[in-house]
Amino acid sequence: MPTSASRTPAGRRRATGSALLGLCLLLAGCDGSEEPSGPDESPAASEPPPLHARPMASDGGTVEITEMGFTILDQSHPRVVDVVWGATFQNASQADLLTYVDFQVTWRSADGETEELRTTDAREQRAYDVLPGGTVVVGSESFVGFVPDSLDVTVRTSEWAPMADLQAHGLPVGVEVTSYHIDVDSDVRVQVGFTSSYESQREDDDLRITVALRDAGGTLLGAKWAQPDFPVGLVPGEREENGSFRSAWWPEQADPEASQAMIVKVCCAWVGVA
Repeated sequence: MPTSASRTPAGRRRATGSALLGLCLLLAGCDGSEEPSGPDESPAASEPPPLHARPMASDGGTVEITEMGFTILDQSHPRVVDVVWGATFQNASQADLLTYVDFQVTWRSADGETEELRTTDAREQRAYDVLPGGTVVVGSESFVGFVPDSLDVTVRTSEWAPMADLQAHGLPVGVEVTSYHIDVDSDVRVQVGFTSSYESQREDDDLRITVALRDAGGTLLGAKWAQPDFPVGLVPGEREENGSFRSAWWPEQADPEASQAMIVKVCCAWVGVA
């Protein structure tokens, strides 16, 4: 088998000499005969500045919650009521990626009692990497300590990064759903075709199939994620994923044809906080 010259002693000497020569040239010439490199000629000058998430979008865009809905599934238990809830939201910025958002979910009873759904461990209340102008759904099943009369979903935290900065750093982002099919039987089975721009950066980069549950008239009844979460993959391109959930979480009035399957990034942000 041929051996690279850099792996032989002579090759190592040549490689070392070349490295030293390159270092001399980079440091403005070892013999003093060359002028120091100017700022524009330094390799570091072409590198983009550090990329950090920001608390606000550069163009003033916000997270706009466009729909909220919930459905009571079972209230026969003496202490908890089974519900499914959902909210759709849009990244209203036209220039910035919504790198991270989480929501506060508050239930209210008819007599004014309230209960909050904490975000500490609930991926269903978080989303990452929502493209400018993109719409995403969050939500899932929940258990409330009373019969809820209303649902309030508000933005708790949002972080942003200009798309131009991500492009300068060579960070591809975004998923586009190209097709989906929902089949309701003993289980609800979901098949989604999509194109992903991601190139895996870490082991915990995860995507999730989330279904916006709608009745035949298009009213949002809630949302439900289909297990399991799956990795973004090693290379970008077209993919297909399947998921399912128990039909007990499918509202009776939900219509498979009107409901929508989306791909939501549930972990994690590629852009760190400053």
